[in-house]
Order: sequence, then C-alpha cells, then structure tokens
Amino acid sequence: MLVEAEKLLAGLYQEETAYSTFVQTVGNAEGGLIKHLTDQLSQPPGTKVGAFRSGLVDAAESARASWKVRSALQEIRLAKASDLSYRDLYRSVLALEPTVPQICPACDTPLSGDRSVVANPYVKARIALSGLTELAELESRTPMSQRDERRVHTR
Repeated sequence: MLVEAEKLLAGLYQEETAYSTFVQTVGNAEGGLIKHLTDQLSQPPGTKVGAFRSGLVDAAESARASWKVRSALQEIRLAKASDLSYRDLYRSVLALEPTVPQICPACDTPLSGDRSVVANPYVKARIALSGLTELAELESRTPMSQRDERRVHTR
C-alpha cells in the first residue's frame, strides 16, 4: 500500500517518475527544490515599479503620525465647542451694530449716558472675538467633515 501511494505521488509530480527520483528532486530542508523555494520565500520581496519597502514603511508611518496629529487637534477643537457658540453669538451681535448702534440689541438699554449699559456689547464682542484666535488657528489646521460640524453645533 505504501509503495502504491509513493508511486502515485511521484506520478502526480511527473509521469513515469520513480519515487526515489521524486524525493531527490523535491528534496527536503537541507537540499533540493523545497530548500530552494524556502530560501526564496525567506528573502525580502524585491522592489516593484520603483517602490521600496522602506519608502512604503516611511509613508505609512507618516500617515499614522498625521492622523494622530489630526485626531489630537480635532479633540481640542471639540473641547472648545462652547467657544464656537460664543464666537457665533459675538459675530451676530456685531452684525446688529449697524442697525442699532446706540442701544444694546438684547435689552434696548442705551450704550452711553446716565442710564447706560454696564458693558458695551459691541466692544465686548470685538474683544472676545480677538481672544478666540486660538480657535481660528485650530480650525485652519484641522479640516472637519460635515458630520463633525453637526456634532460640534449640537452640543
């Protein structure tokens, strides 16, 4: 039975081949075709179309590093979501200044005189907006998707 299996195996490799010739050709870990194939498989892959393994590894690391930086900036930006709301509020207040320059747009209190507001809302809005420059810088460095924008504005 073993002799028949050996003959069948050798015949599958190449017709009319004796089992001893098959074993000698295919070999084992010390010699023959198996060693040759094992040696080839253990070698690092060659370059294709000008791509080098180290270049691909560097590109992947660069992409990972960029993603980490983007994620960190995104977290900071999301943490400043309340600043976004105030920024929009201050911009809205300043947009009202040309239409109602003498009174507070929220409470109709005069901006000057004996009975004036404690703080001029237009001046306060300008100062606050100039203080939000860090947020503007973060926004310029962090592209946001529309999904992220919705999440920020719904907080």
